[in-house]
Amino acid sequence: MTESDSSSNPTADTPPLPALNARWASAIRAVVLVIFGVLTGYGAYVLATNDWQDITGFWLTRRRLLLAGFALASLDVCTDGFVWYGILRQYGIRLGPVRGLLLFLSGYAGHFMPVQMGRFFRATELSRIYGVPLATSTKAEITLLAFIMITSVAMFCGAFLWPWLFALAFAIPPLLTALALLVLGIFFRWIKKLSIQLPEGYLRRPSTLALCLCTGIGWFINGFILYLIFREVTETLQLNHAIMIMTSNLFIGVVSGLPGGLGITESYIGGMMYWLATPPEHLVIAVAAFRILTFWLWIPIGWIALLLNGLFFGRSKRSLKPEPKKQRPTEEAREA
Repeated sequence: MTESDSSSNPTADTPPLPALNARWASAIRAVVLVIFGVLTGYGAYVLATNDWQDITGFWLTRRRLLLAGFALASLDVCTDGFVWYGILRQYGIRLGPVRGLLLFLSGYAGHFMPVQMGRFFRATELSRIYGVPLATSTKAEITLLAFIMITSVAMFCGAFLWPWLFALAFAIPPLLTALALLVLGIFFRWIKKLSIQLPEGYLRRPSTLALCLCTGIGWFINGFILYLIFREVTETLQLNHAIMIMTSNLFIGVVSGLPGGLGITESYIGGMMYWLATPPEHLVIAVAAFRILTFWLWIPIGWIALLLNGLFFGRSKRSLKPEPKKQRPTEEAREA
């Protein structure tokens, strides 16, 4: 290209739009990592400069609180498992209760994979062991992830309105969830390549709305666990604060791209709690307790479930492919 051609075409040296988007995404991620790196460094400084004897004793006297947190975390896992199992049934996949439980829990073995990719480890196991088409098992995981993201935004909005419009705060999450499914349904109908990926009228089914709303219960449980742990040391903490922190934490972890949001999640929760006037000497142990209950504890459980699944079932003798759809009779067949 000559110099005159270059001057006449101002867009010749302009980077393509995808490259610009990638640069902005990298810049945002770098800023997030720097901010949370500073917060993590502050946490390490607090850890090194405080006398932890009294603080450790404070938490050891609250073992019942931690036990209640574990029970709630188990309930949250059961809620997610119920939704996942329901989605599989909607896609025509039938699993026995024991197989379904072990397979669902095995997904927690992939918690260390970045950007929520650990969920798709379960899809590969469903395909490998039970012969389900990988495309179908992956669609089920994408559907579950979409439900979780929809309700995270809906629950955040409801928690945000809690102090001013208490009654409306309970109505907003289901209304926003239903609206999101409606908009997605319209969007999918416009794009044929997307519409064929879902069963007919899938996003308009009452059962789909019910399953999606159930993931919102999981967000409430996570927020309540955070509230239970920190209310002892944070007088200004309200339940709606905890729900907002937990729902926004999902997107913080995804933006970071780090496996399991390691370091980022701890720093984000710690930073929010410090802003709510939590004593710095309690931050590290309280955040660690929360993460152990909701994250770390489930990784070995996932590996145990994975080993048991392979040991007891191995490769299934029968393929659990989606059940064929029943075709409606044509007008000619009815007349005959």
